[in-house]
Amino acid sequence: MDYPQLKATAMFAYDDDQHDIRLAINGSEIHVDSVRKMALALAGESEIVREIFNIVRGGHVPWISVEIQGHSMAELGMLDNIVLKARMTRGNIYIPGVELDLEDVYGDALIAGGILNGADLQARMGKTHGQNGTLKLGLNEAMAPLKLKIDVNADLTQLPLVLNRIVDDRDFHNELANISELQGSAVGILTLGDELENLKATVEVSKASLSARYKHIPYPLKLDGGHFVYDGNRITIEKFNAAIGNSTLQQFSAAIDWNGTPSLDFKTKSAAFHLNELYSWLLSFEMFRKKFEYLRSLEGDASVENLTIKGPLFSPLDWHFKTRGAVNRLIVTADRLTKSLQVSKGQFSWQGTRIAFNDLNATLGRSSAVQIAGDVNWAQTPIFTARSGPANVSLDDINPIIFSFTNIADALDPFKPLSGQMAFNSLAIRLPFSEPTAGKLSFSSDVKQLTITSKRLPGPLRINKGKISWNQTKFTLTDIDASLGKSTISQLTAGVDLGQRPFFEIQSQSVKLFAAEIHPWLSSFENFRSAAKDLRPIAGILALHNLNLKGPIHQPSQWYYQVNGDLQNLVLNADTFTEPVTVTHGAFDLTSEVSDDGPRGKVNIKNTNLTWGNNHLTLSGDMTIAEKDILLDSKISADGIDWIQIKSILDYIQQKKADPQSPSPDRQVLGTLKVYTEKFNYDSYSVQPLEAQISFKPDKVSIAIEQAAVCSINFRGLLNIYGQTLEIYLVPDATDQKLAPAVACITGQKETATGTFNLSGELLSKSKPEAFVQSLAGNVAFTAKEGRIYRFGLLAKILAILNVTEIYRGEVPDLTGKGFAYRSMTAHAQIKGGKLILQDSSIDGVSMGIACEGNIDFTEKKIDLTILVAPFKTVDRIVDFIPLVGHVLGGKLISIPFKAKGDLKDPDIIPLPPMAVGSGVLGILERTLKLPITIIQPLFSGGANKKKDQEKP
Repeated sequence: MDYPQLKATAMFAYDDDQHDIRLAINGSEIHVDSVRKMALALAGESEIVREIFNIVRGGHVPWISVEIQGHSMAELGMLDNIVLKARMTRGNIYIPGVELDLEDVYGDALIAGGILNGADLQARMGKTHGQNGTLKLGLNEAMAPLKLKIDVNADLTQLPLVLNRIVDDRDFHNELANISELQGSAVGILTLGDELENLKATVEVSKASLSARYKHIPYPLKLDGGHFVYDGNRITIEKFNAAIGNSTLQQFSAAIDWNGTPSLDFKTKSAAFHLNELYSWLLSFEMFRKKFEYLRSLEGDASVENLTIKGPLFSPLDWHFKTRGAVNRLIVTADRLTKSLQVSKGQFSWQGTRIAFNDLNATLGRSSAVQIAGDVNWAQTPIFTARSGPANVSLDDINPIIFSFTNIADALDPFKPLSGQMAFNSLAIRLPFSEPTAGKLSFSSDVKQLTITSKRLPGPLRINKGKISWNQTKFTLTDIDASLGKSTISQLTAGVDLGQRPFFEIQSQSVKLFAAEIHPWLSSFENFRSAAKDLRPIAGILALHNLNLKGPIHQPSQWYYQVNGDLQNLVLNADTFTEPVTVTHGAFDLTSEVSDDGPRGKVNIKNTNLTWGNNHLTLSGDMTIAEKDILLDSKISADGIDWIQIKSILDYIQQKKADPQSPSPDRQVLGTLKVYTEKFNYDSYSVQPLEAQISFKPDKVSIAIEQAAVCSINFRGLLNIYGQTLEIYLVPDATDQKLAPAVACITGQKETATGTFNLSGELLSKSKPEAFVQSLAGNVAFTAKEGRIYRFGLLAKILAILNVTEIYRGEVPDLTGKGFAYRSMTAHAQIKGGKLILQDSSIDGVSMGIACEGNIDFTEKKIDLTILVAPFKTVDRIVDFIPLVGHVLGGKLISIPFKAKGDLKDPDIIPLPPMAVGSGVLGILERTLKLPITIIQPLFSGGANKKKDQEKP
């Protein structure tokens, strides 16, 4: 075996008195490698030798001295009895436990009492250099004590490896693993101490410059200068400058404490942040990303002063921030913004989870606001709060924001898309970044001028002044002056609560509505759609005063309302009207009240003037609208009403009832409606005047006719309508009325008859309306006196026949000239089965008497009458022609019988034989003329001899 050459001297001494054995060795210029090989070869089984040379693995020893003392040879091998002094250069030292390989080691060493002490140490580990070091290392099995302190000029690329070896903390190791691409240098002091199994490391850096990548920061990190201390459970950083991407920190300090939950305490005098980079870093945290998922990007610059950050190291969302600063050229894009929000400049302060800002000027598309102040708080749900000075807002810019809130979107859905421009003297808003629900939104504004347009609005909605606010679920308007097209509203205060029980309230001093504009808007609401369809205003003005309206939105039956109204030239079209109805002027009061039967609305109509076709009407009275019925107490007066107008309403009602898809009416009409019209036109007839009272009852409609003058005949009576039944009781009456106008009215022909007449009787009917004529029953009595009959078709035919008889040729009255003069006319008749049955009808004429009996069928429009005509000059002509006849007649009048049968307008007149005439009509004539009557059959002249016969009987 080769052994190294050593330059050494040795001295061995034995003290017999003390029983001590002493060995002293001095050496120089020793190569550790040679000594190490020799020692391991000679004493490889010695734990001490192995431990020493496990630590000292190489180098040069300029000098060394060893002194060993013991009571026996055995004690000479004990570590505590050895004292070694040496100097080393270019040494290789390995520190077990922390696995540090030190190269180029220089310094002095002392082993005494089993402890290795180093002084004035210098060493190198890679590119890291140490100097002025001290080492204290126990050479026992536990290697205790262990303490290393050395000034270090470190190459930081090796720092993660070294820290992983000397720091025994899982969280620290995990966090250290997030650091990559570490480069740079640092000057400081490394201290290792205590026990190997519980080794504590302290790093104190007085100067450092480094760059690195950190997993949770997506941009390069650079640090420079400052003071750094790591003492095992705490990292302290002071007066460092840092750059994170394009963001910078000046003179910052930080402390990271690993005891318990790792915590961070950070502060800096000033910092400048590139907001796009800062926002990208925040998005790397899942909790932040979820809360701000609607925010797509954040750009711009921010500078801060006196920034402090405190909180749990690994939970940035729980960090407490405090600072103040300024932003410049801030640009925000979000899912609910059609364009980016741009802030030119502004001041802010940041404390905890709240960022407060002020003096900001911002634009969003064509929208802008100045003097903005507010805050953002993300403690739980991220909330944005702001207020501003003058602002101009384009609805095109904020539509996505408005319709992202569910409750607002539901209310405004019929009107989208909305467009327009709004100018405010001031604005205030509280808005969640996430959770698109109106329950989290608050908004208020002082309106300068606002214009909103929509395809569903009749015209631009303009607000000239007032306040608008939305608070969670409540929308409020205060002191609003507005217009919608030409319609206006003044001093409006309104509130709508869309919470669990949607409720609204509206008050206004004055509302002026142009009906043609408002109607399409009302038609867009489901509650008004049906009524708006049936009644369509096309012109006119509705003016409301002292409006007060409130109640649950979806329960109109529970609404409370009070308002005074005026109507001006309101033109209404409806399927029920043959012609438009125009309300030229009118006034009403509308109120609601609560009774034992539930809510009721009351309408008091004050002398409202209407025009319907050519007729003018006035409506007044009360109408009470309850849950199940409408109670009327009203009056209509008119200069005229046409039956065709009434019929159109009745036909429409019947059509609605017959339509299975038409909803049944919710309410029944009760009460009374008084009707007075100077003229009621029915077909070719006119009732002048008509006065009636219509009573609406649960099971029928009763019409009490107080006055109805038809062709100079006044009718009174009662009409009942129930189910499909029409019940009539009428009493006609005429006293000393002029016959000429009455006949002209009935027949439509003028100058038909003259005289005065009386009429009485009664008429009854009970049937379906279509069977009214067939069911009509009753009786009438007619008398007339002192008049003439002119154009009367039936009489003209009879007289024409008489004119061609041999006994009365050329002597009949001339109906086209002077007419047929009469002293009296009488007719008594029954009405039954649609027929007028004449029972006692006669004419006491100046030149002849006429009696008839039979019937007129109004259903079939047929006539069937037996007529006796007694010319007063007939006897003289017969006696002149046959002198013996005068003795035979003995002063009786003769009469000639006829049958009138066929079409009512043009019946056939047929002469009858005497035996065909019953005693009834004969008795009528005798009673009329107060003379006995003899019936004869006259001779009629024929064909060729007619002219001669006319010249001479």
